[in-house]
Amino acid sequence: MDNSTVAATAGTADVCVVIPTRNRPDLVLRAVSSALAQRLSPAEVLVVVDGPDEATETALAGVDDPRLRVLPLPRSGGAAGARNAGVRATGREWIAFLDDDDEWSVDKLERQFRHVRENGVEGPVVYATGVEWRTDDFTFHYPRRSPRPGERVADYLFVRAHPGEGMLAVPTLLLRRELALAHPIPEHLRTHEEYDWFLDLDRNGCSFSVALEPLTTVHAPAVRSSVSTDAGWQSSLAWALARRAELGERAFSSFCLTDVARSARRAGGPRLFAAVLGMAVTARPLPRDVARFLVIWFVPQELRWRLSNRRRRRVA
Repeated sequence: MDNSTVAATAGTADVCVVIPTRNRPDLVLRAVSSALAQRLSPAEVLVVVDGPDEATETALAGVDDPRLRVLPLPRSGGAAGARNAGVRATGREWIAFLDDDDEWSVDKLERQFRHVRENGVEGPVVYATGVEWRTDDFTFHYPRRSPRPGERVADYLFVRAHPGEGMLAVPTLLLRRELALAHPIPEHLRTHEEYDWFLDLDRNGCSFSVALEPLTTVHAPAVRSSVSTDAGWQSSLAWALARRAELGERAFSSFCLTDVARSARRAGGPRLFAAVLGMAVTARPLPRDVARFLVIWFVPQELRWRLSNRRRRRVA
C-alpha cells in the first residue's frame, strides 16, 4: 500500500463520515458532534436521512459547519440503503461509517489512520477499531483480539473461545470508497446485512484489520429498538441456513448457539430450546459452544453481564 494516500494534509483527512438516521434528531446531533470534533478533521460529514423526517432535518440545519451535508431520501430503505446512498453521494477517497446513536472518541480518525499507515497490506482492506459497549449498568470493551493472518471472517466473528473475542462493529469501520462502491451493503435483508456484507468482502479477497483500542462508543440501553433487534430469531436462523456453506460448520453451529439463541430465548419454551439446539448439533458444535448456549438460555442477561464484568475486572 502507498502510505502517502492516507496521509493527512493540514490536519484534514480525505474521508467522508456517513451517518444514516431517521426519527432520532437528538441522538444524531451527538453523533455528528463527535465526528466534527475529530482532531484529524474529516473532509465531510454526510448525514443520510432515511425517508421523510422534518424534525431531524430541522435539528441538523442548526449545525453551523461547512463540513456537514444532509442528504434526505424520498423514502425509507433501511440503514444499509442509507449507507450505500451516502457512499454514492460523496467523492472522498475514504468512507467512515458511524451510527446515529453512537459516537467516537476525539482521536478516533487520527489513531485509525495511523493504524492504516502502520498495518497497510496489499489488496482491499476494511479497518475497524475496538468498541466501548455501554449498557444501562455496565461497560465492556470488544473485541479481545484482531483477526489472525489468513483467518476467515466467519471464524473470526463466530468461532469464539470467549464472549466478544471477535467483532467488527459497523460504526468503527473505515474503508476506501472504491471498495464500498464495488461491494455495497446488501439492502434486501431484514437482519444481519453487515454479516452478509463481511462474507461477500471475504469471498472477494478483502482482509480485515482491527485496532483494538476502544475508539468508538456503542450505546446499548436495555430498551432499544432497531431493525436488527426487532427482526426475531426466525430471521436470524433463516440467514444462517442460507449462508451455511459460506459460514462453515463451526461458525454455523456457533452462530446458532449464540446469536440465534439470544433472540430465541425471549420467546422461550422447551420446543424452541430443542429446535435451536437440534439445528446447531447437526454441525457438531464443540462442548464449550453448547455450554455457552445453556448459559445464554438459562442465566438472565443482567446476571451474565454482572459475572462477565466481574471477571474482566479480575483479569485487568
